[in-house]
Amino acid sequence: MVMPIYAKDNIFEYQSTKALLLQKNFIKLAQNISMNIIFVIDNCNKPFSQEFKLFLEEIEPLAKLYIVLKKNIENEVNSIDFLYTSKEDFVVSKFLRVDYPVFSLFQHQQSIEEHQAIYAKIFNRSISYKDFKKNRKKSCNPNPLIANISGEWYHYIYGSKKFWEDRVVIYEDGTVEYYCEEKIIERGEIINKEYQSIILLDDPITKRLFSITFDNQPYQIQKTLFTNNLVKQVGKNLDIFSIGILSRKKIPIKKAKEILGEASNVRYLEESSMRKRLGDYLVENS
Repeated sequence: MVMPIYAKDNIFEYQSTKALLLQKNFIKLAQNISMNIIFVIDNCNKPFSQEFKLFLEEIEPLAKLYIVLKKNIENEVNSIDFLYTSKEDFVVSKFLRVDYPVFSLFQHQQSIEEHQAIYAKIFNRSISYKDFKKNRKKSCNPNPLIANISGEWYHYIYGSKKFWEDRVVIYEDGTVEYYCEEKIIERGEIINKEYQSIILLDDPITKRLFSITFDNQPYQIQKTLFTNNLVKQVGKNLDIFSIGILSRKKIPIKKAKEILGEASNVRYLEESSMRKRLGDYLVENS
């Protein structure tokens, strides 16, 4: 379930008879089934109402609760107010960006799958309510460097077999998505230090990390910068180290190659013989 709590008609803002009944029904439902709820907030620094706090205290031990900021998701999804069940036989949803938003019931598979994809995207932007309570100040006041570097970037890099132009999206909460041919292939986070930052991406299939490191130069992070990249070779447990380009705007492939120069000067492919030599050394000294 995904539910905004900033709307005037949300059931947690007032102690009306109807609202109290709905809240009690939520509690009863959570006592009998497994429930995940993502609450959408529009102002991270605005305190929750006392009514909502009381509800959270009651339901927190019974359900998995998450918090997400509206501005981090609203431009990427069609709904932030919907529910569906694990039986996958229906979805109830209110759509964004329509003249008269009302709840509708959908039972065809395509709508259910679309909302499952929306839920996955929102979930990836959310944090657990427990972490939100613990680190609310940090969650509501992101690193200013991340705020400056957030947005869409284009990544140019020599792979083991071809030259790649991929897309990177950095969000203000520090999460990162890596797109190849318009499909998300990896997700991760950005970590900032004083002079450098690193993006750590996790391949959901291979479970291997892809790291992108760059210098925190104020002028460059607004436009274009060089990156140091470490990733596995396709189909092998061998590393590639290369220098690449991260750019706010698309760069023609020919120009990106010209800037980087020959692949042999900016890319190193690990050889399997090196791992064999290490293995031989470990055997000899065991």
